[in-house]
Amino acid sequence: MNWIKKHQLYCDIHYAIETCITGLSSKQEPDYIAALVTRLPSKLSSILGRQYNVGGCFIHQKPCAKFCNPALQHYKSPEIGDLLIVYKENNPKGELYNALLLQAKKTGDIYNTTISAGDTHQLILYTQWPRFQYCRAGYLNGQKRSINPKTITAGAQYLLIDENKFYNTPCGHHTFWCAYADEHLTASKSLALQIINLLEFQTGRPFVSKRLHMDHWSQMIWDLLQISANSYFNRRHAGFNNTPRGSEVMDFFTEICNQDSNQDLILNQDQDTVQDNEDYGISTLLIVRNSQE
Repeated sequence: MNWIKKHQLYCDIHYAIETCITGLSSKQEPDYIAALVTRLPSKLSSILGRQYNVGGCFIHQKPCAKFCNPALQHYKSPEIGDLLIVYKENNPKGELYNALLLQAKKTGDIYNTTISAGDTHQLILYTQWPRFQYCRAGYLNGQKRSINPKTITAGAQYLLIDENKFYNTPCGHHTFWCAYADEHLTASKSLALQIINLLEFQTGRPFVSKRLHMDHWSQMIWDLLQISANSYFNRRHAGFNNTPRGSEVMDFFTEICNQDSNQDLILNQDQDTVQDNEDYGISTLLIVRNSQE
């Protein structure tokens, strides 16, 4: 994509994101995430064009990671993330996947945000990736994962929510910025630009198909997609928004549910199917592209 087209795309996505949060009556972190995943899909789909399908679901009950290392067990169990953005590309050579896991944090200064002592557990997860077991994650509870490498990666970042909007850009003020995990968070790129970079595999972290031998990062992303898809089909109020039935996004999530041998779910798109007492999962923005190249 040439620079002129990318700049226009960047501004279009930026305006779409800002429109999504216009008029929010409450501006807590979950409110921002809910606005993004329920209002952005239809706008983003129109911007990206006919090759793309976009969907999003908001799920409040997020899974956590309980550290297995005894030396870390005095810390609280951090949330695995507030928002998962997944990109799937179908092309003649096969399927490609990319993922960006984000932990939201409101701030008054996107270039100087210090992680407080009370949030150290989240920082440890994103910078060290100690071996953990799932908790507050439905049927995944107790299952263990060990993500490598044991350091920061582009796959798990902080989503800074700028409350003051001091900093201007060629497209105007941005509310959402991304920052690599660190004790002192510094915004690197806007969310609008990160979405473009994710589609070009210039940020995020790729993962592999479930049909292949999976590393634990890939396994974790599929875990999160699985429980989120199950929650969506079990609870319509947490489900996809602005996503037409029969779209690639809907088909992808249905496929994920059908691949799960651990759950006996009724997949019904017309009414609630209440088989669990809780919704477990992560708010997800899912982008699917069908490429002929």
